[in-house]
Amino acid sequence: VYWLAMFFIWLFVGALQQYRLGRKELLCFAFIVAIFAFLQACISLVQTIDTYKVLYQITGYYQFKFSGAPVGSFQQVNMLASFLALGLVLIFYLLTSSAKHWGSTKQRWLLIIMSIAIFYILLISGSRAGLLGFIFGITWMTIIRYKAVLATRKWVILWLAALSLGLVFSLIFVPDNMGLSEVNSKVFDVVNGSDIRSYLYTSTFRMFLDGPLLGYGLGDFNHAYLSFIADDNIP
Repeated sequence: VYWLAMFFIWLFVGALQQYRLGRKELLCFAFIVAIFAFLQACISLVQTIDTYKVLYQITGYYQFKFSGAPVGSFQQVNMLASFLALGLVLIFYLLTSSAKHWGSTKQRWLLIIMSIAIFYILLISGSRAGLLGFIFGITWMTIIRYKAVLATRKWVILWLAALSLGLVFSLIFVPDNMGLSEVNSKVFDVVNGSDIRSYLYTSTFRMFLDGPLLGYGLGDFNHAYLSFIADDNIP
């Protein structure tokens, strides 16, 4: 079943190759993804502040039923944070693109405003995976596009100012047990070995060393992972 599913996925990807997308089309696609990231941030904002589920009772929108923590439509905080990080990286890419290739001034200002909400939700989510993805993505993008960054430094400075505003909001308007303090607490627990993740990281690293190239085969991860956990006597 797994191999059949992979075959159809690759068949679908191969079918897409008949369409030759230019730079303009790819930038428009990135803009659409950024819009969806902003929409997820808006949904998450409602989930965070509407603890009495008022909008859910009014609209009946199922995602508003989840309250108290930002999970978006993904219903899982790390998946949401990873998507928000992707949205911010794509916004950075769009803002550092030449005006002749993409974007009016109004569109770029829209991206700046959207970045405030997206970054705010990313920070209060307390997701280390999302923050690491954002840091890695922006760092890599800056390295490979440093000339474009220098050429569009006006928009980069405005974007950094928007992120700073999102950071300020996350420090002032932060729900209980969320935000950067929660991230620091999680990292501290892992470093001190009081978090089960420290044991899981060790087992996962041993799995990687045991099969760094070929892994364990499609569908065999769970069985192999459980055997490594048992060998490490994880509490």
